[in-house]
Amino acid sequence: MASADIRAFLDFQRERPILPLEWSGDRLERLAEPFEDRDSFFDELMKQRAITPYQHECLASDRWSELGFEQYDLIERRHGGFVAKRHFATAAVLLKRYTNDDLAPADRFEAFAARAGAAISLEHPHLVPIHRIHSTSEAIWVEQPLRDADDLKKLVGDFGPLPTIRACEFVEQAARGLAHAHAAGVTHGDIRPHQLLVGPLVPSSKVAPDGAQRFRPSAEATVTVADLGLVPERTRVADWPPDWSDRASYLAPERRDSAERTPRGDVWSLAATFYFLMTGHRPTYGPLGIVRPDCPPDLIELYDSAIAVDPELRTTMDEFADRFASIARRLKGSNEQAALTEPLSAEVPIGSEVLAVKTDGSPTFEPAPVPTDWQEYGVASSAVAGGQGVFVPEAIDESSRSTRRRKVEAPFSRKRLLILAVVFVGFNILALLFWLLVLNKPAGGPGETDPKSRK
Repeated sequence: MASADIRAFLDFQRERPILPLEWSGDRLERLAEPFEDRDSFFDELMKQRAITPYQHECLASDRWSELGFEQYDLIERRHGGFVAKRHFATAAVLLKRYTNDDLAPADRFEAFAARAGAAISLEHPHLVPIHRIHSTSEAIWVEQPLRDADDLKKLVGDFGPLPTIRACEFVEQAARGLAHAHAAGVTHGDIRPHQLLVGPLVPSSKVAPDGAQRFRPSAEATVTVADLGLVPERTRVADWPPDWSDRASYLAPERRDSAERTPRGDVWSLAATFYFLMTGHRPTYGPLGIVRPDCPPDLIELYDSAIAVDPELRTTMDEFADRFASIARRLKGSNEQAALTEPLSAEVPIGSEVLAVKTDGSPTFEPAPVPTDWQEYGVASSAVAGGQGVFVPEAIDESSRSTRRRKVEAPFSRKRLLILAVVFVGFNILALLFWLLVLNKPAGGPGETDPKSRK
C-alpha cells in the first residue's frame, strides 16, 4: 500500500500533470502500489525516465511549486533558463525567469520589461527571438524557442580553438544579427562566448573524459545571439558578484565603470569573443598575432581596431561584419592559409603556434618565438600527422589556472624511426658475423682429419 507521501504526489499529479501523457491513468497507480518510501518511488520514476533530474530534485526537497509556472511545466535547466512545455503541447520552449534580486539594485522591472518589449519585435536569423513575456509580482518570465545548440564557450572548451575561417564565419553571423538590433535602437551589452549559440549539432567521435557523448556543430551550423534585451543593468564591475569575474574580460573599458550599453561597446565585446574562439583564452592572455601566428595580418589589424580604448576609433557593427565576411571569402577562394580550413587531425586544434605554410600550400612546422612578458601557454597533449612536435594553446576553463610551457612530441617521429631502423640492422649484422666467426667454427684440433678418411 502506497504511503501518505506517495498518495499526496499522486493527487498532485492528477491536479497538475507533470509526467508524460503515457503515465496518466492506472499505470502510475500500479507502479506506486509496492512502494512505502517516497524517495525510492521518485528514484524509480527517474530510472524509468518519467521525471528528469531537475524534477526529481524538486520533488525530493519538497519544492513542488518550482515544477511549473502557470500553463508551463518546467522540465530541466538549460542555457540559463528552463526547458518547459505548455500543458498538452508537444514542442518544448526555453523559459527564463528574472526576479527582483536578479535585477536589483541598478535595474527595475519596468525598465527590464521595456527593453524586452523592444527586442520582442526583432526578427533576424542570427538573433534568438522572444515569443512571449509574462509578468508577475515576483518575477518576469520570458519564453524563447528551444534550439538544438550549444554555446561557443562550451564548444571551444570541448574541442579547442576554432579554424580561422570557421571563427570568422561565426563572428560575422553574430555581427549581422547585432547590426540589425543596433539599427532598431536595441543594444545587447553583454556579448561573450556564453551568449552565442551554435547549432544544429551532430554527434562527435570525441567523447568527454567521463565517456559521455559530445556534440559538434554540423556543416550547416550557424550562430545566433541570445538574451538580446534581457541583460540586466548592473553597477560598476567592482560591485559585481565574485562568480561574474569572467564577464569583465568581455566588457568594453568604458562599460566596466558604467551600466550604460552602447553599440561600440558591443563591437569591443564581439572582438574579445573572437579572440576566445581563436585561442581558447580571455583577451588578456597575450597579443593575437603571437598566440595565433597563422592569423592573417588584416584580421589582426581588424581585431586591434575593434578593441581600441577610444570608442570613436572602433568600427561600426555593420562594417565589422562586412570586413569579416570579406576576409572569410578571400581565405575560402584562394590558397592563402589553405591548411587552416580544417584541423590537421581530430585531436589537435588548428591553433598551433608553430604552423607555417609552404609555397605549394602544404603545412610544415617551425619553432615560434616564446613570449616572455605575459602568461605562459597551457599545452594540450596532442600530436599531429607527420610526427612533428607542436605547441598548442590549451582551451582552458575561465580561471587563473595556467600550466608550464612544454613541447609535445609524437612518440614515433621520422627521426626516431630512422634511428631504430639503423640500430636494428646493425644488430642483425653483428649477430651474423658472430655466427660465422664463432658458432660455425669447425670442431677438433689442428692435426685432426675427418674420421671417414681414415683407413
